[in-house]
Amino acid sequence: MKRKPWMTYVLIGLCIFVYLGMCYFQYIYLPKEGIPSQNGQNVTLLTFGAEWGPLVHQGQWWRLITAMFVHIGFAHLFLNLLTLYFIGPELEFYLGKIRYLLLYLLCGIGGNVVSLFFDGNAISAGCSTALFGLFGYYIVQAKRSSSPWMRELGRQYFVFIAMNIIFNLFDSNVSLSGHLGGLLSGVLLGFILSPKKKVR
Repeated sequence: MKRKPWMTYVLIGLCIFVYLGMCYFQYIYLPKEGIPSQNGQNVTLLTFGAEWGPLVHQGQWWRLITAMFVHIGFAHLFLNLLTLYFIGPELEFYLGKIRYLLLYLLCGIGGNVVSLFFDGNAISAGCSTALFGLFGYYIVQAKRSSSPWMRELGRQYFVFIAMNIIFNLFDSNVSLSGHLGGLLSGVLLGFILSPKKKVR
């Protein structure tokens, strides 16, 4: 019986659950409270745990974690979860569920900490910090593996990451520092967090 990547499905499910809650809050609850629609998105993002420097510095450090499960619009959610759906299962099998979850969370937190330092005045959210970390981990493991398949996958992901970083330079709505922070976290964890089984 083929094992299912339940941890990946749980992470995807949590993001979808939070997004549906945000939709209800923004489009049904807020109008009833008389909050202007132009302020609705920011109020919703902060209510559901997005990262924002002033609040984090006031002691709301949990936002460095919750921001990974909050997304700014359907397109943002869809693209991130589609990426997680394709890269998560193999990595979950490679690492095991607990180490995979640990990698995901640590990369996301690492990216959010870097984003807080460089872009603390902007509201930021999304699991892309964690996703960049997963790519970084993959690249390191590919370099350390003797498997041709793993090495080729690492090369493909390296090109993908390089292209994304270049595109990020021209998009002011994307937290480049958060993506780089997540990527660096994944690379560092690639030398620390050992896989469940070696790929040869």
